[in-house]
Amino acid sequence: MLKLSRKLSDEVLHLVGGSLKVMESLGARYRSLGRVYYSLFYRSIVEREMEFAEIKPGSKVLNVGCGPLPMTAVSLARNGHSVVALDKDKKAVESARKVVDDLGLDLEIVRGDPGCVDITEFDAVWVSLHVSPRSEVVEMARALKEDQVLVFRNVRGWLSEIYPRVSPGVLGRDVMRVKRSFGKESVFVNGGEA
Repeated sequence: MLKLSRKLSDEVLHLVGGSLKVMESLGARYRSLGRVYYSLFYRSIVEREMEFAEIKPGSKVLNVGCGPLPMTAVSLARNGHSVVALDKDKKAVESARKVVDDLGLDLEIVRGDPGCVDITEFDAVWVSLHVSPRSEVVEMARALKEDQVLVFRNVRGWLSEIYPRVSPGVLGRDVMRVKRSFGKESVFVNGGEA
């Protein structure tokens, strides 16, 4: 397996993260690019995640790390869920609000980190791959109550040398992992007693 120095790994992560932020910002600004990006990378992922998460229609869902082009939140809202999307970045929140307004969707975009929201008020919590620190994912998983589900995106394989990841074993709960393309996976954690 590829082994990178921590410094090189941090530099690659910064470059990739910055590139994705630029791509999503462009997708938010130029609607046709956003539609292509959504169609290629997100629609099928979120649809598959909803299927595996088994959330009921009309569920209240929190999307952590929505970014400037809140594709996960948009997919969830278009599928009839009541969605609150959260991001730490002021510009990302402003952009996401504009996208949601332009689409005429009824979904709330909030600026803050996961600690500012009581996740137990939601039926499901979706966490984006780029949410950091990843320890926040572990904290959310441990706070789940009965009948809640946490869905988080994780890296696997060689990408784990570049990106921080959450080892599902540290959660102390049963998880289901679904492999995706490009060295990624969706991880599903059910609430209740650990």
